[in-house]
Amino acid sequence: MPIFELGYRSWTGTLRPPAARVWAITKTGIALAFRSKILKRIVFMAWMPLLYFAPLFFGIGYVTDPTRDLEKRGFLVGIAQAFLGETISARLVTDPESVRPVAWSMAYHLYYSGFQAFFTMLVAAIVGPPLISQDVRTKAFLLYFSKPITRVEYLLGKSGTLFFYLFMITLFPGLVLYGISIALSPNLVAFTQTAPMIGKIVASSMIIAVPTTFVVLCFSSLTSDGRYALMGWFSLCLIGETTYHLFWRLLKIREPWVPLFSLRETMRIGIERVLNVQGQISVLGVGKDLQRQLESYSSTCPPELAFGYLAGLFLVGLIVLWHRISAPVRI
Repeated sequence: MPIFELGYRSWTGTLRPPAARVWAITKTGIALAFRSKILKRIVFMAWMPLLYFAPLFFGIGYVTDPTRDLEKRGFLVGIAQAFLGETISARLVTDPESVRPVAWSMAYHLYYSGFQAFFTMLVAAIVGPPLISQDVRTKAFLLYFSKPITRVEYLLGKSGTLFFYLFMITLFPGLVLYGISIALSPNLVAFTQTAPMIGKIVASSMIIAVPTTFVVLCFSSLTSDGRYALMGWFSLCLIGETTYHLFWRLLKIREPWVPLFSLRETMRIGIERVLNVQGQISVLGVGKDLQRQLESYSSTCPPELAFGYLAGLFLVGLIVLWHRISAPVRI
C-alpha cells in the first residue's frame, strides 16, 4: 500500500511539563556518567574530608560553648590555637561564643578552596566533555529537536547533569557537614549564631559550579571529540595555575590581574568574600598572629574583579553554547 503524507505531523496529545523534559535529559546524563568507575571513586574520595572536618566542627562547637567547664575545654583550646591563632584563641576564655562564626567561616573556606577545588577539576573533566560533543558527533540534535524540546530545555538538561555532580562534591557535603555540626552541638545557640552559614554554603557552591559548568560545556560544544574538550579544560586549569604561580611566586608580580590566571585562585577570592573571613577576623582584635592570618586570606585582586571575571566566563560560555546548540535548527 502507498504511504501518504510523509514527514512530521503535529502532536495533538498532552505534552509533559517543561520541568519533566529537562529532568529526562538530566537523569539520562547522570545515569550515563555514573557508569564510570573513576567518577564513582572520585566522588567517594570527595566525601572523605568529612571524616576529619566533622570532628573539627564538633571541637569548634565544644570549645565555644560557654556552659562548658573551662578546665575541660583547656585541652581543646590548646589545639584550637594551632588552627585559629593565639589572638583568636584567647577569646575562647573571655567570650567563647564570639569565636564560633569566624571559626566556622575559616573551616569552610579551607574546605571549599582547598580540597573541593581539586575534586571539582577532576569531576568536571570526567562528566562535562562528552555531554554535548557526543551529540555533535552522532547528530543527536536531530532527535532532540524533532521532539517538543526547546533549546533552553536542552541546555538546562545538559547543564543539570554537571551541576548535579559538582553539587555532589560541594553543596551536599557542605550541608551534611553543617547538619552534623549542629546535631553534635551542645545547644541550639550554635544554630541561631550560624544559620546565615547555610546561605553562604549555597553561594560558595554556586561560585564553583556555575562558571565551571558553562566553561566545560562550552569546550564540549566546540568539538565532536570529547578528548579535545578535556584537553581544553585541563589547559585552562593547569596552564592558568602555572602562569599564576610563575608571576606571583617567581617573578613577584603582585598586580590585581595576576590571580585571574588561576581559576582556582579566582574562586578562592570569591568564596572568601562570601564567607567574609577577613571581616570577621578583624573585629576580634589585632595581634601579630592575627595579622598573619589576615594576610593569608588577602589578595591584591579585589573581590569585585574576581566576581566580574567569573561572570564573564559564564556569559562567554553561555553565548558560545547558545550559538552552537542553535546551529542544527538554524536555516
